[in-house]
Amino acid sequence: MKSTFLGMDYGMSEYGLAIRENITKVEAIELIEKFFDMFPDVRRWVERQKELKKITYTVSGGKSWLNPYSDQCERNALNNPHQGTAADITKKALGYIHKNWQSGGSSMYDIPFGVVGVYHDEIVLDIPEEHAEWIMKYVSYCMIQAAEEICVGIPFKVDATIADNWSEK
Repeated sequence: MKSTFLGMDYGMSEYGLAIRENITKVEAIELIEKFFDMFPDVRRWVERQKELKKITYTVSGGKSWLNPYSDQCERNALNNPHQGTAADITKKALGYIHKNWQSGGSSMYDIPFGVVGVYHDEIVLDIPEEHAEWIMKYVSYCMIQAAEEICVGIPFKVDATIADNWSEK
């Protein structure tokens, strides 16, 4: 279901779904139709987005310009609101991480950590192992706070991982 939901919302074709799920094209078409029958508002949103040829917006109002001459235009019209909103949430979360850490009291200053990578909806940190669990909870809280402020009325959760390197996530 995850492949179908995300795929339809991002413009995956029946060919892409068939390959990803190792099913026939006919089965993929049936799955897509069942999905859109269950979620008619998603179908309407997808149809409206596919008509856009100039610009899309994130939930917080960020703009993403489309190239109407590109064969990616339709997929970008579907993808940009999601990826852009994820980026908006991540940027706001980074602000909260910094602001709250700085105002958190002197004991917090003693725990050094660095942001070593930000990837549209991920924040990668270098943290002393003995503080990893606590800082993971702190950063997760900041990300949820940012997401729920931008996307009002939607509950969020964060998938956080402690690992020795990014490939282990």
